[in-house]
Parts: sequence; structure tokens; C-alpha cells
Amino acid sequence: MRANTVKAKLRAGETVFGVFVGFPSPQVVEMVGLAGFDFAMIDAEHGPLSEGDVYTMCLAADAVGVVPIVRVPRNEPATILRFLDVGPLGLHVPQINTPEEAESVVQAVKYQPRGMRGVAGMRASDYGSRPLGEYTAQANEETLIVAHLENVAGIERLPEIMAVDGIDVIFVGTGDLSHSLGVPGQVTHPSVVAAVDRVLELTNALDNPKPLGIITTDAAQTRGYLAQGFRYFGTGAPGFLFRGMKQWLGDVRAG
Repeated sequence: MRANTVKAKLRAGETVFGVFVGFPSPQVVEMVGLAGFDFAMIDAEHGPLSEGDVYTMCLAADAVGVVPIVRVPRNEPATILRFLDVGPLGLHVPQINTPEEAESVVQAVKYQPRGMRGVAGMRASDYGSRPLGEYTAQANEETLIVAHLENVAGIERLPEIMAVDGIDVIFVGTGDLSHSLGVPGQVTHPSVVAAVDRVLELTNALDNPKPLGIITTDAAQTRGYLAQGFRYFGTGAPGFLFRGMKQWLGDVRAG
């Protein structure tokens, strides 16, 4: 297991940028790293990805020095364990809207004494080649936990969720949030904007808040959220591909 540069940068007050990859492509993960992004978020919640797919994508991430982070499909200990064992340096966990749900994530991710993650000689532990206590201590320190706040019901509980020891980032899922507000897909709707503003208000009122994350689609939107205080940014690989292909085709056809 290597050092988690994303976690180190966040602790130092820096901003990090990543790309969400929701299809089984180690090549795209390599491109994310070669392009200079901080992390590749391997999306096993919405993408057709098995643990084996994630394994090879983590290998690709390690080859180019980008941090592999996996979004698991559900907050369930056995699911979390299977994805952790293939070697990512962090997890995104969906639908964390209460402190109890946040604590259950930490219990599944951390080894004792903080959590109850099971130990095995898999890739994450260098196949058992290191002293067990040394590895588990490093894993507890380096593994990043990103909790997704995706329901309006969870917003007012944000301070309690942030207070859970082991949660590193709160990621505001504006897409699911828009659904919970009755305006599906309208992430710039006034009610969604107001909900994001409330998240910022609650966060800024805390003495030692956790970093906030969000997904963005372009540079202008990213700069806007950066000015508001967000420090963990993701964008989608399909967006890059579509924009590049459409621009190329448009330029050619325009003569």
C-alpha cells in the first residue's frame, strides 16, 4: 500500500481534482493520471464494474501514480470489503444521510481498534507479505472515506455526520439531491442551489469542518464552487470524450 497523496493534500488545505470512470477501462484510468489529475474515481455504483474490473483499474492507477478511489454500490460491509481488498486508496459511499450511516461506513473500512474490517492476504495488504500490524495501521491512516450527502433529509444532520471520526470528505450529490427535492436533474434549480448554500452555511459554522466535494461539468462551474469553499472536485470521463469528439467533428465539418 502506498501513501495517499489526495488525503495528504486535503489535510494540507489543498484542492484536489479527479475524473469519474464508470466503464471498465484501465486505459482511461491511465490517461486520467497522465493528464495530471489527483485521483480516478472508479464508479462501481453506476458503472457495470465487477471487483475484477476494479482490480485491473487500480493496477493502472498505481502504474501512473494517480490515486484510485472506488464508489461502491451500497453501504454494506461485505460489499465494501470486497472492493477494498483489490487495493483502492479510498471509497465513495452513496446515500450517507445520518451519523449512524456514516459510522457504519467507518466500521466497515477501518481495521481494529477503530473498525471491524476483516483481514486477509489480498492485494490491498501486499498479499500478506508485510507484518500485519504495520499494514493495518497504514490502511487505517491512508484510506480516504468520502460520504455522499444525496438527500435533503440529510442536510440538517450534516454537522453530526462531519463529527464522525474517520469520515474525510462530504460529497454533495446534486443529481440525487435534485430528485429528493422534486426537480430531478435540475441541478441549477433554485431549490437545489439553496440546499447547497445550506450545506455551505452549516459547514462554515463548524470549528473544524471536513472538506466538501462536488461534481462539476466545466471550468467555470468548478471555479464557482471553488470560490464557495469546495475542495474536492470530480468530473465525468464521458463528458470529456463527448466534448472532444463533438468539437473535432464540428471543426472538421466547419472547414
